[in-house]
Parts: sequence; C-alpha cells; structure tokens
Amino acid sequence: MRNTKDSFHARNNLGVTPLPQLRRGNCDDWGVFSDKSGFKDWPELRQTAKDCNDWIEGTCRAAVGRLHEFTKLAREWQQDTMFMSSITQMAIHPSYQRIIGMGQPAVPLILKELQQNPSYWFWALGAITGQNPAEKAGTFDEVVEAWLKWGRAKGYIR
Repeated sequence: MRNTKDSFHARNNLGVTPLPQLRRGNCDDWGVFSDKSGFKDWPELRQTAKDCNDWIEGTCRAAVGRLHEFTKLAREWQQDTMFMSSITQMAIHPSYQRIIGMGQPAVPLILKELQQNPSYWFWALGAITGQNPAEKAGTFDEVVEAWLKWGRAKGYIR
C-alpha cells in the first residue's frame, strides 16, 4: 500500500476492495469541497461523490451478505452430510447447490473454507470456474493443494 488514501489498491480475503477511506463525508475531510478547492459550488460533483459513496456502501453490504449466506449454507451442508460416504449425494445437497448458484463471488469463500477446513468443495469449484487444476492429483490432500495453489495463482487467496 502506498498510503492511506491509496488503500483501495489492496484487496481483502473476500475479493472485495476495502475502501474505508471513502466513507460518507470524507471528500469534505480531504478538502475537496472546501472554499479553497473551487469545487464548493459544484452540486453535481457533490452528488457524484454521494452516489459513489452509496455504491461503495452497497458493495460492502453485498459482500457481507454473501459471506453470511455462504457461511450459513456451508454449515448446513457440513452438518447434513457429515456421515455421508457418497460424494455425489454430498454434491446434490440443496445447500451445496445454492452455494454453486452463488457463482463466481463464492469462489474465494469456498477456497478460504477449503484452506481452513478441507472438505469436498471440488465439485462446486469445478462447476463455478469450469477449471480442474487437480486433474493429475491422486489423493484428497493433493486435490486440496492443487485447488489452493490455483486459488493463490488467481489471487483468490493468500
């Protein structure tokens, strides 16, 4: 990170660009709309800044909502399938299917879960991404590591 105002160049582990410096009113804090800036009397610019802040706040709310939904569905899936031996039955579980339905935004969440609590997330990852980096893997651990390596290479996880 270059400085506080450039922290939007970093990404958090949800794949969402953190923008804490762009809270409502900070344009005034930076002096953008001060008497000295010359922009004080531009209501269009002020409205654009407000719209941008609203969009950022909405994006953050959406990311938190996705995380909450994913966590709830993942826990349901894990509890309901913990004694299943059929990977097919695990993959057609309604909660697992809803996670697949979340699409691309679920990929970093799945990879983070795979990193912290390895389980059979491979079907979901393959369905969402259309990729299979574990094609040559022979064991569960090798499949996990192949997906995590892929996730790191794509910037989804660290």
